[in-house]
Amino acid sequence: MLTDAMFAVIKEVPGVARLASLASDGLVAIVVLVAAATWLAVSFRERRFNWVVAIEVGLGLFLAISIAGWLKVTYPELRPISYYTSEAGQHFDSFPSRHTLIATTLGFTLLPAYPEVGAGTLVVALAIGILRWIALEHWPIDIFVSWLLGMLLAIFINELTRFIMRTRTRR
Repeated sequence: MLTDAMFAVIKEVPGVARLASLASDGLVAIVVLVAAATWLAVSFRERRFNWVVAIEVGLGLFLAISIAGWLKVTYPELRPISYYTSEAGQHFDSFPSRHTLIATTLGFTLLPAYPEVGAGTLVVALAIGILRWIALEHWPIDIFVSWLLGMLLAIFINELTRFIMRTRTRR
Protein backbone atom coordinates (compact mmCIF):
# COMPACT_ATOMS: atom_id res chain seq x y z
CA MET A 1 0.00 0.00 0.00
CA LEU A 2 1.33 3.43 -0.90
CA THR A 3 0.47 4.93 2.47
CA ASP A 4 2.61 2.25 4.15
CA ALA A 5 5.56 3.35 2.04
CA MET A 6 4.83 6.99 2.88
CA PHE A 7 4.80 6.17 6.60
CA ALA A 8 8.21 4.48 6.24
CA VAL A 9 9.58 7.72 4.76
CA ILE A 10 7.93 9.84 7.46
CA LYS A 11 9.49 7.66 10.18
CA GLU A 12 12.95 8.35 8.74
CA VAL A 13 12.36 12.08 8.15
CA PRO A 14 9.62 13.19 10.58
CA GLY A 15 9.73 16.85 9.56
CA VAL A 16 8.36 15.99 6.11
CA ALA A 17 4.84 15.39 7.44
CA ARG A 18 4.75 18.70 9.30
CA LEU A 19 6.15 20.58 6.31
CA ALA A 20 3.57 18.98 3.99
CA SER A 21 0.77 19.87 6.39
CA LEU A 22 1.91 23.50 6.66
CA ALA A 23 2.32 23.75 2.88
CA SER A 24 -1.21 22.46 2.29
CA ASP A 25 -2.59 24.97 4.81
CA GLY A 26 -0.79 27.77 3.00
CA LEU A 27 -2.00 26.62 -0.40
CA VAL A 28 -5.64 26.57 0.75
CA ALA A 29 -5.24 30.15 1.96
CA ILE A 30 -3.77 31.08 -1.43
CA VAL A 31 -6.69 29.43 -3.26
CA VAL A 32 -9.21 31.39 -1.19
CA LEU A 33 -7.27 34.63 -1.78
CA VAL A 34 -7.09 33.95 -5.55
CA ALA A 35 -10.86 33.38 -5.64
CA ALA A 36 -11.44 36.64 -3.77
CA ALA A 37 -8.94 38.46 -6.02
CA THR A 38 -10.78 37.13 -9.09
CA TRP A 39 -14.02 38.58 -7.75
CA LEU A 40 -12.35 41.93 -7.06
CA ALA A 41 -10.65 42.03 -10.46
CA VAL A 42 -13.91 41.31 -12.26
CA SER A 43 -15.73 43.92 -10.16
CA PHE A 44 -13.11 46.59 -10.92
CA ARG A 45 -12.99 45.70 -14.61
CA GLU A 46 -16.76 45.97 -14.91
CA ARG A 47 -16.81 49.00 -12.60
CA ARG A 48 -19.60 47.51 -10.55
CA PHE A 49 -19.98 45.00 -7.77
CA ASN A 50 -20.08 41.56 -9.40
CA TRP A 51 -22.66 39.64 -7.38
CA VAL A 52 -22.38 36.48 -9.46
CA VAL A 53 -18.72 35.78 -8.65
CA ALA A 54 -19.21 36.86 -5.03
CA ILE A 55 -22.15 34.48 -4.60
CA GLU A 56 -20.37 31.61 -6.36
CA VAL A 57 -17.20 31.95 -4.30
CA GLY A 58 -19.06 32.56 -1.04
CA LEU A 59 -21.48 29.69 -1.60
CA GLY A 60 -18.61 27.42 -2.63
CA LEU A 61 -16.71 28.15 0.57
CA PHE A 62 -19.79 27.81 2.75
CA LEU A 63 -20.96 24.52 1.21
CA ALA A 64 -17.49 22.95 1.11
CA ILE A 65 -16.77 23.77 4.75
CA SER A 66 -20.26 22.79 5.94
CA ILE A 67 -20.50 19.52 4.04
CA ALA A 68 -16.96 18.48 5.01
CA GLY A 69 -17.73 19.19 8.67
CA TRP A 70 -20.98 17.24 8.53
CA LEU A 71 -19.34 14.26 6.80
CA LYS A 72 -16.45 14.20 9.31
CA VAL A 73 -18.94 13.94 12.19
CA THR A 74 -21.31 11.54 10.44
CA TYR A 75 -18.68 9.14 9.06
CA PRO A 76 -15.74 9.09 11.49
CA GLU A 77 -12.66 7.63 9.84
CA LEU A 78 -9.28 7.11 11.50
CA ARG A 79 -6.53 9.32 10.10
CA PRO A 80 -3.47 7.52 8.70
CA ILE A 81 -1.18 9.13 11.28
CA SER A 82 -3.38 7.69 14.05
CA TYR A 83 -3.43 4.30 12.32
CA TYR A 84 0.35 4.07 12.14
CA THR A 85 1.29 5.61 15.49
CA SER A 86 -0.38 6.35 18.79
CA GLU A 87 1.91 9.33 19.48
CA ALA A 88 -0.40 11.67 17.58
CA GLY A 89 -3.50 10.48 19.47
CA GLN A 90 -6.60 9.01 17.92
CA HIS A 91 -8.15 11.32 15.34
CA PHE A 92 -11.35 10.15 13.66
CA ASP A 93 -11.84 12.98 11.18
CA SER A 94 -10.05 11.77 8.09
CA PHE A 95 -13.01 11.69 5.69
CA PRO A 96 -13.24 13.88 3.61
CA SER A 97 -10.27 16.21 3.11
CA ARG A 98 -11.67 19.67 3.86
CA HIS A 99 -8.59 21.32 2.33
CA THR A 100 -8.98 19.43 -0.95
CA LEU A 101 -12.75 19.92 -1.00
CA ILE A 102 -12.48 23.71 -0.62
CA ALA A 103 -9.81 24.07 -3.32
CA THR A 104 -11.56 21.72 -5.75
CA THR A 105 -14.96 23.35 -5.26
CA LEU A 106 -13.54 26.82 -5.90
CA GLY A 107 -11.48 25.63 -8.87
CA PHE A 108 -14.38 23.94 -10.64
CA THR A 109 -16.71 26.83 -9.75
CA LEU A 110 -14.39 29.38 -11.38
CA LEU A 111 -13.44 27.15 -14.33
CA PRO A 112 -16.37 27.91 -16.71
CA ALA A 113 -16.16 31.71 -16.48
CA TYR A 114 -12.42 32.09 -15.78
CA PRO A 115 -10.62 29.08 -17.31
CA GLU A 116 -7.07 30.17 -16.46
CA VAL A 117 -7.87 30.87 -12.81
CA GLY A 118 -9.99 27.72 -12.48
CA ALA A 119 -7.37 25.46 -14.08
CA GLY A 120 -4.61 26.95 -11.95
CA THR A 121 -6.71 26.47 -8.83
CA LEU A 122 -7.34 22.83 -9.77
CA VAL A 123 -3.61 22.22 -10.18
CA VAL A 124 -3.11 23.68 -6.70
CA ALA A 125 -5.99 21.51 -5.42
CA LEU A 126 -4.19 18.45 -6.76
CA ALA A 127 -1.01 19.54 -4.95
CA ILE A 128 -3.02 20.09 -1.75
CA GLY A 129 -4.42 16.56 -1.94
CA ILE A 130 -0.97 15.07 -2.44
CA LEU A 131 0.45 17.12 0.44
CA ARG A 132 -2.39 16.02 2.75
CA TRP A 133 -1.56 12.41 1.90
CA ILE A 134 2.18 12.97 2.45
CA ALA A 135 1.37 14.52 5.84
CA LEU A 136 -0.57 11.32 6.67
CA GLU A 137 -3.66 13.43 7.34
CA HIS A 138 -5.83 11.59 4.80
CA TRP A 139 -6.10 8.30 2.97
CA PRO A 140 -6.02 8.51 -0.84
CA ILE A 141 -9.74 7.62 -1.01
CA ASP A 142 -10.54 10.64 1.22
CA ILE A 143 -8.80 12.90 -1.28
CA PHE A 144 -10.39 11.24 -4.31
CA VAL A 145 -13.90 11.54 -2.84
CA SER A 146 -13.17 15.17 -1.92
CA TRP A 147 -12.38 15.83 -5.59
CA LEU A 148 -15.64 14.22 -6.67
CA LEU A 149 -17.65 16.14 -4.06
CA GLY A 150 -15.95 19.39 -5.06
CA MET A 151 -16.83 18.80 -8.70
CA LEU A 152 -20.46 18.03 -7.81
CA LEU A 153 -20.72 21.09 -5.57
CA ALA A 154 -19.31 23.29 -8.33
CA ILE A 155 -21.79 21.90 -10.85
CA PHE A 156 -24.61 22.63 -8.39
CA ILE A 157 -23.34 26.17 -7.73
CA ASN A 158 -22.84 26.97 -11.43
CA GLU A 159 -26.27 25.60 -12.37
CA LEU A 160 -27.92 27.46 -9.50
CA THR A 161 -26.25 30.68 -10.60
CA ARG A 162 -27.37 30.16 -14.20
CA PHE A 163 -30.92 29.45 -13.05
CA ILE A 164 -31.00 32.61 -10.92
CA MET A 165 -29.59 34.71 -13.77
CA ARG A 166 -32.12 33.29 -16.27
CA THR A 167 -35.10 33.95 -13.97
CA ARG A 168 -33.77 37.39 -13.13
CA THR A 169 -33.42 38.43 -16.79
CA ARG A 170 -36.98 37.27 -17.62
CA ARG A 171 -38.50 39.93 -15.37
